[in-house]
Amino acid sequence: MSLIGRAPELTALSRACARAREGAPSAVGVLGPAGFGKTALLHSASTSARGAGFLVASACAAAHEQAVPFAPLRRALEEQVARLGPARVAVAGPLLGAVVPAAQGDVDAEVGGPAERHRIHDAVRALLEQLGHERPVALVLDDAHLADEASIEALSALLRRPPSGPVLVIVGMEPGAIAERLLAAGRDAPGWEELTLGGLHGDEAAALVPRRLSADDRARVLAAAGDSPLLLGELARGAGDTLDGVVAGELAALAPDARALAEGASAVGDPFDLDVAAAAAGLSRDAATTAATALVMTGVVRRAQRARILRFRHPLVQRAIAGAMAPEARRLAHDRAAFALLAMGAEPAVVAYHVEQFAQPGDEGAAAMLVAAAEAAGDRSPGAAAHWYAAALALLPEDDGAARAAMLAPLAQALAATGRRTEARTALGACTALIAAQVAPDHAVARTARRVGEALELAATGRLTDAPWTAGAELGRDEHYVQAVDALQRGLHAARTDRRDHLLLHFHGLLSRFAVPLLELDVAFEHAEAAVASARLQDLRRELAVALALHARVLAVGGDRAAAERAATESDALLRTLGRDPAVRTALAHNATVRFAGDPERLLAELTATGGPRLEHLDPSAVTGLLLTATRAAVELGRLDQAERWAEVTVRIADGPQRPASAVRGVRARAEVLLARGQPR
Repeated sequence: MSLIGRAPELTALSRACARAREGAPSAVGVLGPAGFGKTALLHSASTSARGAGFLVASACAAAHEQAVPFAPLRRALEEQVARLGPARVAVAGPLLGAVVPAAQGDVDAEVGGPAERHRIHDAVRALLEQLGHERPVALVLDDAHLADEASIEALSALLRRPPSGPVLVIVGMEPGAIAERLLAAGRDAPGWEELTLGGLHGDEAAALVPRRLSADDRARVLAAAGDSPLLLGELARGAGDTLDGVVAGELAALAPDARALAEGASAVGDPFDLDVAAAAAGLSRDAATTAATALVMTGVVRRAQRARILRFRHPLVQRAIAGAMAPEARRLAHDRAAFALLAMGAEPAVVAYHVEQFAQPGDEGAAAMLVAAAEAAGDRSPGAAAHWYAAALALLPEDDGAARAAMLAPLAQALAATGRRTEARTALGACTALIAAQVAPDHAVARTARRVGEALELAATGRLTDAPWTAGAELGRDEHYVQAVDALQRGLHAARTDRRDHLLLHFHGLLSRFAVPLLELDVAFEHAEAAVASARLQDLRRELAVALALHARVLAVGGDRAAAERAATESDALLRTLGRDPAVRTALAHNATVRFAGDPERLLAELTATGGPRLEHLDPSAVTGLLLTATRAAVELGRLDQAERWAEVTVRIADGPQRPASAVRGVRARAEVLLARGQPR
């Protein structure tokens, strides 16, 4: 497709490429409706990046892979993993095998649980950074709005926290909810650019219509295509006034085998394996090869880089062909494709896509295949697992209570892990009713249901009876930080072992909080990041707000002021939507110390507005650190009487040796006021 009228976008992409070459964070989101030239623009960007010495890892998401975990990322990265030796791949960690199986080797790449699938995202980031040590890298993903949930989560993580070093990320997508998620992830990150493609008109549009057409036909094409560059080119191909009409005319002119192959391939997906498309069409291998040559010659499909892999000239062409098929013919094509893929040893989710299209209620074999796909998605992609469990559940008889309970429990677990808690409660309620009637209390299904109920209670209330982190939390609040960190690390290990992964977020947050006063900043940073990522993945807004406030503090102590301010600002936006309990007020106060560190007047105003005149509305276990900050701000402003009052409040609250860190803060606050008064002795 011509790139007429895209000079500003090409300039922005070149600018991003140059920024990445210098090692600065660089990512670009390209947004536009179907047919507006995203693919052509991304292809041009990839070509330019290769010319500039970049290693380009590219792929296009596909609708038929929307429940195949990490499908486009795997295609983009598998060749790059093969290029690296095992030692260099191992730097990214064993969890890279969850995305690119070739990277796993003999290492167990299981995730600790769906709440910790952010560790997979860290492995992808580490791989890109490792590739960047050799030469600049460009990760280019087109049609990201069609990507599976696991890929969208990983992309969001990469956009929100870009890889370090010379790495460029370019994402093309159509407007919609998925695009908004990805754009929101990139907008607050350094080095982000957003390109929104408009339509072509006037001379730009006319330049895409072939001169061979008559004046009347040129006018018809321009009127029918609107602003779409793709439709301008498509309508100019034939006499139709719509894309469907053009495609129908092309198919009518084909030999029967070529037409059958085009229809079979449209059911298989885009891109498609010729052998699978042949099976879907009911053609022999030789007949399909001949038919494919005809389709390539007429321009309906194009050859891809791999042998016997082809793609339609545009996804809209594939959709037009699939949409014109009779429902029974489409179901038969999916049935044939599923059996062909099974014979080829395809992974369960790839086969399950086709099974879902033709399976009827009561088909136990189809239900088993869908369950296999769900179990394979497992902890890597609870969103995909939920999809396949729900599809399998729809095939089960209503009177098979035990089988339905066995499906509902993991469905509820997967839904809870992705933040779809209302749906999870509905599934859990149905499961619990069936368990009471037909399942033993100690059965694995019942145990899973209890864990899901625990997770939902925790998400709703923030507390559990006899919560296993209580001992470590109490030790930390009493300022016995070494013992607290030790107890919490043991609790974290136990939660992972028991598969109670919904508890991990709380362990991460507490471990980060109590590692800071020990100046174990690497530990604090690791657990703060884990808490933020886990809260995002589970869509826990309150926990995310608090975790971001903690992350901001750790970043500030570590010296990364810009990142600290970004985290504190995002935290504040979330906290303002919540009720003002002591935990929320304390997080707001901590954010103020990060955001207004250079403005003591504003800092004091924010602290007192949030915490009260003596910060009496804040969490007692955190207040002395904030009182010391207030004392210093008053000293900096020269308000020594006010600073002395802050210091005396700190001393009184410290409560002597029972809270050693607070006692130190109280004495230090008093000492700093005395120094400011000229009394160093």
